[in-house]
Amino acid sequence: MEKSQKSLAAIPSMIAIVAVLAIAGGVYFYETKIKSPTSTNIQSQNNLSDNTSSAICEDFTDLSDYVLKNIQQPDGQNAMEANKNVITSFRWKRKSGEPFITYPIVNGVRSYYGDQQTNRSRDFVVSAIKNNSDALGKTIDEKAKNLGLIADPLNTLPFQSFLNQDIQLRAFAFRGGDNLYSITLKAEGGGNQALPVGVVTVACGKAVNEYDSVYNALNFKADTTVQNTYDNDYVAIADISSDNKVYALLGSSNHIKIANYYYFNGNTAKLVSKDNYPTQCVPLESQKVGKGMRCIDTNYNHRTVNYSSASTPTAQQNSTTSNSPAINVAGMKQYTDPGFGFLFYYPSSWTMQNSATRNSYTGGNVQKTLTITPPNGTTGDVVTIDEFYSPTREITIARDVCSPTNGSFVAAHRYYFDTNTRTWMVEVPAYTGQSERDGSTYSVPASTKAADISNNTMGGLHMLGAGCSGYVIPLSAKNFVIFSFNSRNVGPYYGNIAKTITATDPAVATPVSPNEQIQTITKAGVLLGAIGTKVGQWYVTSERVYTLTGDIVAGANLSTFRLVSTYSDGSAGTPYATDGVRVYSAWSAETPALHGADPATFIAIRQQYQIPYASSSGRYGESFVAYDNSFAKDKSYVWYQGRLIPNANPNSFVVIGNTHVENATGGYTLAQDAYHTYGIDKQGKLTIDGITIQ
Repeated sequence: MEKSQKSLAAIPSMIAIVAVLAIAGGVYFYETKIKSPTSTNIQSQNNLSDNTSSAICEDFTDLSDYVLKNIQQPDGQNAMEANKNVITSFRWKRKSGEPFITYPIVNGVRSYYGDQQTNRSRDFVVSAIKNNSDALGKTIDEKAKNLGLIADPLNTLPFQSFLNQDIQLRAFAFRGGDNLYSITLKAEGGGNQALPVGVVTVACGKAVNEYDSVYNALNFKADTTVQNTYDNDYVAIADISSDNKVYALLGSSNHIKIANYYYFNGNTAKLVSKDNYPTQCVPLESQKVGKGMRCIDTNYNHRTVNYSSASTPTAQQNSTTSNSPAINVAGMKQYTDPGFGFLFYYPSSWTMQNSATRNSYTGGNVQKTLTITPPNGTTGDVVTIDEFYSPTREITIARDVCSPTNGSFVAAHRYYFDTNTRTWMVEVPAYTGQSERDGSTYSVPASTKAADISNNTMGGLHMLGAGCSGYVIPLSAKNFVIFSFNSRNVGPYYGNIAKTITATDPAVATPVSPNEQIQTITKAGVLLGAIGTKVGQWYVTSERVYTLTGDIVAGANLSTFRLVSTYSDGSAGTPYATDGVRVYSAWSAETPALHGADPATFIAIRQQYQIPYASSSGRYGESFVAYDNSFAKDKSYVWYQGRLIPNANPNSFVVIGNTHVENATGGYTLAQDAYHTYGIDKQGKLTIDGITIQ
């Protein structure tokens, strides 16, 4: 198993239950730190409350303040507090002969170096953690002693480097009565589309009797073959049934296979067997992994098993570990695959189903294929989502023909993760093509460069281009989601579904804020017809007005928003709308409001003109009728395609030309007023008296 894939997870792995799970050769991380509230989580936190006093962690503030004052200035900091809805844990070794176990955090704080907003080199991160380790090592024992704390040698680890995992680690541990204090410093080299990261975590909690009873009953033995015992030799309670009978355990793969469920009768803990599976799990026996179980209902919801008693099993939907609390947007449905580690949103009226896998890529294998189809959709309207695993951290997308008509294509390209530079790279082999202009053949040499990672999902995951209209979205260095659709049939808006993809493991990437996530999901729903009503070239929902590209029209009044229904010649279908205060133009999605426009006097101009036939048409000397609808005016201003024409006189303004007859400058004269002529140059930029001004 490769430990280098533990990613940017250095931050949460220090303060939450993180299980390294081997599935089909991949490495995954499950964390309960920010699960949505469930009765199971509440019960586990109540267990802590029943076993604590008012003086719990009373020295935490003094200790954490001291640590933070004696470390290098971090790039970021987060506070952790006890939460009845969350099992947020820290690791602790009770005795030398057993692995690390976990207890819930009551208070915690973490400071980190390097994240997706602040890129740090590996040397910087390692140096920061090493220097902090040395600084604290000189004085922390004295500070703890002054607080009345006693060092715990079993959980105090010297600074160690595990080069095969790109990890540097040190830990200090103290006891104060029955309070447990843990200080960990860790540098990790990345591996999941993230640069190296270092984290200093101070955490406090105390032993929980119910937890200890289960750990004692399981009687796990320490793995003496493991070097990095903190990361690779531990067991963690992740979930507890409401009656305290069934415990879900996560941990390193030498102890736990996926999530093992143990029935605990107060004295002994027995691994739940298939004979105790809920009814809906029986047909899915093949989905067992190791000794754990995974049950799936017809709506694709993964479930863990909670028992009210040993003889009457029931199932309760599991709150998926994710980067944020569950977000609900009317008209949109969430799909989650915790096994592969991602979720996304799609229109509720669309149909999702599992499909036969197709190995269309090289470098690994497709593990699962999903398809999403709109109502009454055809084969060409389908969105395909492939879950792809590559043991060699790469995926190659085959050459993709974008237009059979003109032969345009995207050459084959290979993405791979460079473990030395911690960078996603794209390699394009040499290829030949044919010019659309004259049909001549051209050659392009092979190239390798850093992949463009400027486009990201709302979950902070990179959207690497795949063919003509798809995306490769890395969940880790080895796990990829490939999102593809036929843009020739459906246009570009299907890609907004891909924008909603988020990793279920918070360690993989940092998502945008919940409000921004809601906006992203809503935008996808709006553009795909699942939310709101289309009004001309706008979408109107119960809360906002959106442009044709899904951007919010700031300040638009929902109750009065309407189309400017007719042109100056009485024909319908203008690209303008008004709410009685402003006029909005569909020509420009970036600036839809026409500055200074007066709704009462606004006119969308539609002007008839003649276009002469070409000499080769056989009708030279004749012409046909066309219309220009690019201009608009009110009592004070004139606009061309939503752009204000400086100093144009609306009272004398008339459209006189067309875009099919060049003027003397090589551009086109389109209109005039009493003072100037107006047109466009060869690049389509506005001209006044033949001089380009925009």
